[in-house]
Amino acid sequence: MKNRTILIATTLFMSALACNIPGATVEPEDTLATSVAATLAAEGIFTPEENTVIPEDENLLPHSLYYLEEPEDGLTQVWRLERDGITHTQLTFELEPVLDYAVNPVDGSLAYVVGTQIYWVDATGAGRLLLAEGAAVEGSDAEVYRNRISNPIWSLDGATLAYAEGGVVFLDVISGEKRVLVENEIEDLGDGNLIPRRLYFPEMFSPDGSKLLVNIGFLEGGTLAILDPDTSEVVFFGEGIVCCHPAWTNDGQVVVASPYLGLIDSGLWRYDTSSGSEEVLIPSLSPDETFNFVGWPMQLPNGDFQYFYASTPEYPEGETDFILVRSSSDGSTDRTPLRPETFSDFRQALWAPDGSFIIVIQPEFGDTPSGQGPLLMINTEETPIFPLGFNGSDLAWGP
Repeated sequence: MKNRTILIATTLFMSALACNIPGATVEPEDTLATSVAATLAAEGIFTPEENTVIPEDENLLPHSLYYLEEPEDGLTQVWRLERDGITHTQLTFELEPVLDYAVNPVDGSLAYVVGTQIYWVDATGAGRLLLAEGAAVEGSDAEVYRNRISNPIWSLDGATLAYAEGGVVFLDVISGEKRVLVENEIEDLGDGNLIPRRLYFPEMFSPDGSKLLVNIGFLEGGTLAILDPDTSEVVFFGEGIVCCHPAWTNDGQVVVASPYLGLIDSGLWRYDTSSGSEEVLIPSLSPDETFNFVGWPMQLPNGDFQYFYASTPEYPEGETDFILVRSSSDGSTDRTPLRPETFSDFRQALWAPDGSFIIVIQPEFGDTPSGQGPLLMINTEETPIFPLGFNGSDLAWGP
């Protein structure tokens, strides 16, 4: 798997650089598809005759796909891959790197962070407006904890932008009114020494828009909680560190999966968003003393779960190989592999809304601090893995 990943990454990385000229629209040349197909065919993933041509009257994607792309000059910008899976559109043209962004679920407009500002552009990248501006962040702890702007998240109606700035802030984009829901908790030890007790960051709104899942950072580790926008009440999940890959379930609860061992246990849990109580779906250590690892869970409309899963008889050293599986609604019984391959080292994964495929970011050869890598489409059926032909990070669906 590692050699295959390197071959894929190298081919896509070089091809992406060729297509990475700022402009309104870029379409990859036929040589890109030919090169990628040849690489994957050599590795036995698929032959050039399989799934290399998308019919003109069909779309590859259910929605447009947004992501950050970092060119050689390091000025990361927001790009969009259209539903045809071919047309590549640059949406921001900032003189500094775009650090974070959010796609409005109603109209596809963007809110994005550059330095200490949040800007807005419409779905075409036009009409640039300043939405919010924070204080300077020169690098001191106090400035970082209290002033840094990050994690923009749109409400479901597209009228409110939640973001982190010394806590969780709600911005009414029509009136410009700002409301601080919860402030970061910082202990001052004197002589400029500050200890972050709780740093709050918006994660995602609930399916009905009534609750906000927040990520809370400690001095070491962190946890997850529910923030009520109306009352500012915070409901913490479980006890201690709760991480990672959270996802909403059909009943408005939250599942959290961890493919890691260390400060946190691996496994899969479900949390009650009203009380914060924890239900173990897959334990870190099974009764037969095998270790369980779970990543990127999703619940289907019928209640079944899909996720990446690994089980090892010993504490793993290095990478863990995962398989893509489906299970019943309890997260563990009737676990069935969906594909024969093993996968490892995903930076990020984004499920299709109907769960029919997942788009992943694989590490690219040489690695990059930004987390950028080739975008691969993995179907839940045994069809060939499909490279989208571009590098990126921070995946998000458009409306």
